[in-house]
Amino acid sequence: MIKAIPRSKLRDTLYPDYYDYWVSVYKEGVVAERTYEKWDLAGRHLRRLAPDLKIRNMSADDMQQILNRYSVDHEHATTLDFWHSIAAPAKRLFAYEGVLKRDPTYGIVVPEGKPAKKKKKKFLEPEELERLIKVLEFDQSTYSDGLMITIRTGVRFGELFGITPKDVDLKRMTLSINKTWDYKRNASLDDHYNEFKPTKNKYSVRKIAMDNITARCFQREMGGCKDDETIFGTNTSGFNSTWNNVLARICKFIDIPVMSIHGLRHEHASFLASQGVPTKTIAARLGHVDDRVTNKVYIHETMHDQKRDARAVMDKLADMQ
Repeated sequence: MIKAIPRSKLRDTLYPDYYDYWVSVYKEGVVAERTYEKWDLAGRHLRRLAPDLKIRNMSADDMQQILNRYSVDHEHATTLDFWHSIAAPAKRLFAYEGVLKRDPTYGIVVPEGKPAKKKKKKFLEPEELERLIKVLEFDQSTYSDGLMITIRTGVRFGELFGITPKDVDLKRMTLSINKTWDYKRNASLDDHYNEFKPTKNKYSVRKIAMDNITARCFQREMGGCKDDETIFGTNTSGFNSTWNNVLARICKFIDIPVMSIHGLRHEHASFLASQGVPTKTIAARLGHVDDRVTNKVYIHETMHDQKRDARAVMDKLADMQ
């Protein structure tokens, strides 16, 4: 933790220094590591954009100019996240510490930023998903088995790597998700295959049912693995990008939209929803706090559903006299 800044010296402190101190107190060791890394990155951008800004001189104009410069190289959503990060300590200086007479966050307008990239299609149609499943089942490589498990269980990438043989109960046909794999930090290390970390939150710790195809995938991959050893981290790359590249090649080969491995988690949720599974059940299976996130992020209407509904509307209209 960074050394505390005496209140008597706050006004002469550089805002980037105060920001780093504030993050070390209220975020480091308190929020998830990846969340902390976002706060830390925002601090580095703040220091780059306003290295000499003292707290005594802070104004809404200063904050707006910082935001404007940041937005030149970033899209609106990213700029909005950055603003939320750098504004939080500033609000404390004004509202709690009382070292600023005026709120430096008042009236700030978040710029549009640079144009957002055209978003790729996030979801597959039922027939596209069926083609993907068929080719994965035919291939039966370690990568294909991992992708198949993701489709059929909805686990996160880090959770997939966190699975060890003792988490797979082939008698009860259940899978325990109780840890994750810090692939972003550990994937480039030589000796990293037994390093795990806690799940995203307490709701992510769960036990889910698995089907026969999922069980067969695990049976193929668990051979030679110790009970406490990551199944997929031993024989494959720990890089998310490598798995995405493998999946992209498969998608192109069978002529379907290119998906990411995280997109397969969407597919799992959407398939269950299309089969009438309650969203609360889906949320529990995905490790969500409640079904609000499930509804907002993962459940979508496919073109197939939309066309079916459109035909139903036309049929109803045709009956109108």
